[in-house]
Amino acid sequence: MNTWIRLLVVGMILGATVAPPTRAQSGTVQVSAEASSTEIGAQESVVLIVRVEGRQASRIETPDPPVTTNLVLEQSTPTTQRNVSINGQGQMEQSVTYRWLYEPVRTGSAEIGPVEVTVAGSTYTTDPIRVRILPQAQRPSLPSTAPHGARPSPQPPASRPRGDGVDARDLFIRAEPSATRAFQNEQVTIEYRLFFRPNVQLRRSRLASAWDANGFWREELDVASRPRPRTRRMNGRAYRSIVLKRVAVFPTRPGTLRVDPLRIETEAYTTAPHRRPMQRGFEPTTIASDALTIEARSLPADAPPRFQGAVGDYALRTRLSADSVQVGDAVRLHVTVEGRGNLATLSPPAFSPPAAFESYAPETSTDINRSGRVVQGTKTFTYTLIPQSGGRYTLPTVELPVFDPGARTYETLRADSQTLHVTGDAAPAAVSTTGSGLPVGDITPLMTESRWVRTDAVPLHRQTWIYAVMLLTLLLGAGGIAYRREGAVPLPFRSDGDAASSAQPAPAMASAERQLGKAEQALRNGETKRFYREIEQALIGFLRTRTGTLEPGASREAVAALLEARPVPPADCEALDDLLDVCEEAQFTPENPTYDRAASDLSRARQLLQRLDGALPARAVADHNAPPS
Repeated sequence: MNTWIRLLVVGMILGATVAPPTRAQSGTVQVSAEASSTEIGAQESVVLIVRVEGRQASRIETPDPPVTTNLVLEQSTPTTQRNVSINGQGQMEQSVTYRWLYEPVRTGSAEIGPVEVTVAGSTYTTDPIRVRILPQAQRPSLPSTAPHGARPSPQPPASRPRGDGVDARDLFIRAEPSATRAFQNEQVTIEYRLFFRPNVQLRRSRLASAWDANGFWREELDVASRPRPRTRRMNGRAYRSIVLKRVAVFPTRPGTLRVDPLRIETEAYTTAPHRRPMQRGFEPTTIASDALTIEARSLPADAPPRFQGAVGDYALRTRLSADSVQVGDAVRLHVTVEGRGNLATLSPPAFSPPAAFESYAPETSTDINRSGRVVQGTKTFTYTLIPQSGGRYTLPTVELPVFDPGARTYETLRADSQTLHVTGDAAPAAVSTTGSGLPVGDITPLMTESRWVRTDAVPLHRQTWIYAVMLLTLLLGAGGIAYRREGAVPLPFRSDGDAASSAQPAPAMASAERQLGKAEQALRNGETKRFYREIEQALIGFLRTRTGTLEPGASREAVAALLEARPVPPADCEALDDLLDVCEEAQFTPENPTYDRAASDLSRARQLLQRLDGALPARAVADHNAPPS
């Protein structure tokens, strides 16, 4: 039963006795507190009303709710209403009314403690109020409720505040969710509508406090900046209605989740005939919707092996940037997911290119349409592929397992396979090295060049100087590597041997640095979610490119198993796991980390990649050099 129906029960149907007000007064200020009833049923509610009147009533600090026994506060922020009038001496007087709603815990006695109100620096305290809670069977019957699972028909508030101001039945906000039960990551649209009677005019409306929905991923939907009111009838009365806010929420975890009330401050004016002439004018007032609860259900347990949480109505398609390329030239595979759902958190579909291709972590672009009542649009993952040998290749079919909440079943989307024609010879392999790390290609020409073959000459392997050159080259290379790993600036030169030994790591680190560059740009633009997504892709992309065994979209368990099988220090494994946790949490939590925290995480990512670059060896390269004769 929503808040206003409870007030209707308390104020109109029950006809219960209102507790006499307790007053605290001094000079021109009067503070009073009263309960809507001193006798309620166990399934009913009681409203505490605190009223401040006097010429100094504009200098009030909003009071805190009092301490209660055997009563539970429904909402800590009170509903507030202000009235202005002129007394018989021509002086302006103001009154401010605060209301809190309480629910009983059990039958028996209950008490509402004193309320302290500070006005113009002076504190006023009201007396406590006692309430008797009876078994519901001893109270008049309540209105019939809607069938189980059905949404109750809209009911405007029935309580009328003291005085001749704007009635709570004349002005209120109603929250209208598309559903109150949903699967985890299923979309629920909430629409907040303002209802007001035709004789009510509003101005200077604004949000009174931050609106939040903990446990949800939120996407704001577009509403008209200058909405045109529409007439709607409710309980036999005509209202004007406009949409204040429309938002799509996606539960990120199962359980009972709460959506905060939407609260606005406005100035209202009514031309109702009961208004006295001196009171006709705009009055400040605060109104709020009811809080919502949404029951989020866990997804069924029979998920496909590669399911990563995609819930919604989607279609999948792929497209190659070219049908034919040369060996060594880049070609891009565009994988597009289109439909309705939480596109912002959608993970890349599983895709493993043939072994003849070098691939990089996909780049992501999202185009979301927020103009309707649901979040829909497209998300494109662009894979960069570099063929290493010629031939005609049919790329593997891209698959995306999804959960359809309408059918309550899993399905696997499959896009058409793409065919690519690669022309040219195989790309030259990187120069192999000897067991000690010295490039074989550097000394092979010296041993096979015909002008060095002389019958009367001392064989090359018996000449001392060649070993001196080899030793000097080896010492210089080892010293340079040690110097660079100690954190020094890059070496001012690189021998051919260095280039050969780093031929495989270079694409992995280069791709990771590009990804971190994108993350840095996102941080400067204030795009925190994208910032952490880029960091995560940089780390996973580096591991996949360097090892060649990690599939796209691999689970965290697969990443951990990969590192355990390689000479990676346990501290670095823990650091990677912790940083991936930070990235995942930052992408799904509603709160944004501070700039300093994000900058620190970016520095951690760079340092971790440098350590992994040293710990993970490059993939082995076949030695195609013939032995010296």
